[in-house]
Amino acid sequence: RTALPPLRGVFHCAGMLDDGILDQMNWDRFSAVTAPKVMGSWLLHRGTLGDELDYFVLFSSILSLMGSPGQSNYTAANAFLDALTEHRQAAGLPAVTLNWGPWAESGLATVSGDRGQAIWKARGTRYIPPDGGIEVLEHILRRGVGHVAVTITDWRPFLQQFSGPVPFYEELGKSVGFALKRTGSMRDPAIARAQIDAAQGAERRKLIVELMRREAADLLGGGTLIDPDRPLRELGLDSLISVGLVNRLEPALGVVVPMAKLLKGPSVEELVSALFPELEKMSPSESGSQASSTNTGGAEALRRRAGAVPHSEWIVVTKPHPVATARLFCFPFAGGGSAVYRLWNDRIGDSIEVVAVEPPGRLARIDQPPVKDVQVFATEAAKAMIPLLDKPFAMFGHCLGGLTMYETARELQRVVGKLPVHMFVSGSRPPDLINRDGPFEYLLLDRLLRSKLYDPFLPIHEQPEEVFVDVIRMFRIDSTDQMLKSPELRALVLPVVRAEFEMAFKYLYRRDAPWNFPITCFKGAEDLYVTHADSLSWGKFTTSNFQVYVRRGEHFLLVSDRDFILRMINRELADYASCQVQPPLCSMETSNGERRTANPER
Repeated sequence: RTALPPLRGVFHCAGMLDDGILDQMNWDRFSAVTAPKVMGSWLLHRGTLGDELDYFVLFSSILSLMGSPGQSNYTAANAFLDALTEHRQAAGLPAVTLNWGPWAESGLATVSGDRGQAIWKARGTRYIPPDGGIEVLEHILRRGVGHVAVTITDWRPFLQQFSGPVPFYEELGKSVGFALKRTGSMRDPAIARAQIDAAQGAERRKLIVELMRREAADLLGGGTLIDPDRPLRELGLDSLISVGLVNRLEPALGVVVPMAKLLKGPSVEELVSALFPELEKMSPSESGSQASSTNTGGAEALRRRAGAVPHSEWIVVTKPHPVATARLFCFPFAGGGSAVYRLWNDRIGDSIEVVAVEPPGRLARIDQPPVKDVQVFATEAAKAMIPLLDKPFAMFGHCLGGLTMYETARELQRVVGKLPVHMFVSGSRPPDLINRDGPFEYLLLDRLLRSKLYDPFLPIHEQPEEVFVDVIRMFRIDSTDQMLKSPELRALVLPVVRAEFEMAFKYLYRRDAPWNFPITCFKGAEDLYVTHADSLSWGKFTTSNFQVYVRRGEHFLLVSDRDFILRMINRELADYASCQVQPPLCSMETSNGERRTANPER
């Protein structure tokens, strides 16, 4: 600092996410998110006490004012920034905190993609455009304001999310001429149940349907009421959203909503019929499906429903594109299903039809026993895919999906002589290294040896449940703890995950000649399971172009870095017809942590 001009201003903008409610947090997860804000801001505060600063600016979040149960660590971290501003101001030091709402384009809120934006929108909040945010920042600094919240929010829909008056927002409600009363609000489970219980016949069913439509739309982030005849699985219903929906519906309906039934992704009408068989199904005009069909176009609605019928139980066309010129077959991670790939439709190119592989034991097939053998998986998946190979196709697989994708491609080559034009791999070890011991296994063994329940003579998939659960947590996937917290969901999902660990454990790699189509890999820089060497080793499976993108993030890039992955898929498949053997790509690393790597030596 002695060689530089005097320091006159400080901006603290650091932040990261690892969402979870407080009782699901451990200290490592909590402190990883709080440290950049708590320790970072405090060190800047202490380190500049001797400087005559013009400004000391802290970027906080609107969530530290409103709260966010699913982001306990992030909310607490920002609350510290708010308190630090008060501390500095009390000491006569310059300080300003801005509690920002979600930013567009580059903010942390964009990590959640379209669904996150839809959830904010349902609460009346729009993303702050960067130019507008910078303009507001300049205005605040010129005015010398000490603490200000900046958000683009329509407070009426925001306040409507509550079942009754909230004292904290009372003055805010008055400022927009809005007051929420308890009477008549179907958001209150007790009121909803009383209204439903008081109704009879068709009227009762109508109230139940409307309740389900509203709650499902709210959780799925659609922003509008859903078509009651459209399967919820087509709208992105997954296991965690199912838990939330069960928790909302059971108090309001006074009945048990079986998780296994919900995971199959029925339509609202189908679910009502299953839960209340004594209530006759309403006519389309009574249920509102006629209006829904009209809004989306009658022909379009019929086409969509007809196209959504899978060619096989193994195949789910997430959104039929009759004029698509290529298909992308997506293979799930251990315990995963088609739901995660249904969210790709809004970001994938119009010429690409997304087709998800749905193995037994997931979602619509939740009551079927899972597959425990890779070759059985590949045989059945290939058989289901063959009728859809009339167009050029690519393949994508995450984690275990990389292995099942690889063996399915080999099966397709053997049976019909067809191969993909491109293969995309995310968070996956190559087939020949699937069971190798490395840093992840050493860390895992160290952890397991501390457990009295661990049996060193049993493979992982045969370990007692608490030990097996500890293994799953090692992959550091945000949704794991939420899944494990639900006893019913845990009982449904764990046998599937066990079966797929067994599948990987028993797998024997058979060496073949490398393919001549490109392979692209995505790896999280903080992924403990897949090393950089693992990702590079995929290069020996192709004589064509090979790329590795090392991105900021952990194992579950499939979700956390979805937008980037889809941009790369769109780019690589834009000219899929010309995917011929080309010289290897040169190595290149960009400033944002992206790396492209040529074929390693074979």
